[in-house]
Amino acid sequence: MRTRVRRGQRGLSLIEVTIMLLVLMLLTSVLAPSIFDFVQDAQWVSKFMGAGGNLLSMRVGNQPTILSYTRLACGGEMGCAMTAYAGIALLLVALFAVILWKTQSRLNPLPAFSLALPLGVLLPPYIWSYDYTLLVIPISYVAFELVRRRQNYLFATLFLLLLDGLALVGLVLFWMNPESTALTIQRDMWSIWTGFYVLAFSWWLVLRTPPATISEQANR
Repeated sequence: MRTRVRRGQRGLSLIEVTIMLLVLMLLTSVLAPSIFDFVQDAQWVSKFMGAGGNLLSMRVGNQPTILSYTRLACGGEMGCAMTAYAGIALLLVALFAVILWKTQSRLNPLPAFSLALPLGVLLPPYIWSYDYTLLVIPISYVAFELVRRRQNYLFATLFLLLLDGLALVGLVLFWMNPESTALTIQRDMWSIWTGFYVLAFSWWLVLRTPPATISEQANR
């Protein structure tokens, strides 16, 4: 019995299948210890949440997170800080949903990841600056898109130079600003501005991508 294949449809490539298998292997390696821990100790979830809550209370205000800045703006009052943090987070998620809704019919994986990753880095209440290495994907997307659309390297170079300048300013302020128990901007908090910079550029580029251009990329 013959199976009809519609025109324009294709099966998964070897690379796509390999990536899916690697992701499944990674998830298995991450989840397997948790499953074994759950079998050995049914209270491990509550213990883990308690340890995470204690660590968050000890380090909040030191990480490059929105919560650290809302805590600073609220003078250390955590109820105010959490409310402001939730409001900003909901606003960013709403903007992301609007952009995704407006561009969903013409998105391929790279712009979609470039939309989501900067937001995923900025939203957590607890994160370290080295986690910002995830931004390499949207940074690459922005640089390549600027080269492709402008047909020269000027704008991509300017984007990367401004990013480097912002990171260097944060690094200098990190050195100049010693850690303190006082309610002030702590050393690692400066990194958040590189995240906002990449988020703004990647979202702007996705919104300004012509539909025909994205469809051409998807068909390649």
